[in-house]
Amino acid sequence: MDITVACRFWHLKMPLHWSFRNDEECVTFSGDPDLGALQLSVREKEDVVDNEDLRAFAADRADAASPLQPVAIDSLVGFYAQTVTDDILWREWWLRAGRIMVYITYNVEAEVAEREGDIVDAMISTLRLRDDGEHGNTVFAYL
Repeated sequence: MDITVACRFWHLKMPLHWSFRNDEECVTFSGDPDLGALQLSVREKEDVVDNEDLRAFAADRADAASPLQPVAIDSLVGFYAQTVTDDILWREWWLRAGRIMVYITYNVEAEVAEREGDIVDAMISTLRLRDDGEHGNTVFAYL
């Protein structure tokens, strides 16, 4: 069984053995044992977010060694990149839908990355923008 974690703009499913904390700028998720950190933050613009906005935001993180790859998660579209720096695996998503921009990072020691990779992928695949409908077993993490 999973728990749905929701905030003002989004919700996703988190495994029972994971936890989260609501920081000022993002929500941070971690497993048990605590190997890596999955962080999700959202910004709302006054006008529509486009791919150029995402590329500008990603410019200091993506390069020839970790080029941006197109990605779609439900109604969110954008880019994904992965790199290893100082033995830390960094996975990053820059996503958009309407006026909403979502930035997701996952970092973990590269040597243990495969232990949580499928869980992180499953969690991110459940990311949805809020439609203010029923969320069942929901724990709210207001941002």
